Amino acid sequence: MASDGLPHQVNGLPRVLTLHLKRFRTTGRKVHKLYEHVPFPLVLDFSSFACQPGEPVKHYTQLSDGVARPPSAAHLSLYAVVEHQGTFVGGHYVAFVKNGGAWYRMNDSVVTHVSEATVLEAKAFMLFYQQTPSPTA
Repeated sequence: MASDGLPHQVNGLPRVLTLHLKRFRTTGRKVHKLYEHVPFPLVLDFSSFACQPGEPVKHYTQLSDGVARPPSAAHLSLYAVVEHQGTFVGGHYVAFVKNGGAWYRMNDSVVTHVSEATVLEAKAFMLFYQQTPSPTA
């Protein structure tokens, strides 16, 4: 339930979800980079927010009991992360990409294999998720 007391549910998820994290703060006319790590999950689970399959709900009164029933694709899995290294004045972008179940760090023409833990420690600027079957399916 949302703070207004009404159930909020998602009728369908995108095949790909891109999240852009605000990594800069403006104070007056100055802009500062935010260096704090923002934790992010490997899998986003929308099953508790997803409507059951079938005809789209047009009004919350059509929800029988307010309980979400997960569609077959209510999970989005992380497949890429973009990290900005440097300052607001100058820096460099590095990408972490999952390919064939393994994670790689892409730094210009240099590609290296990295651990999942390394990816999760990245100071993400952008996160890319894609639909995956439910882990229990």
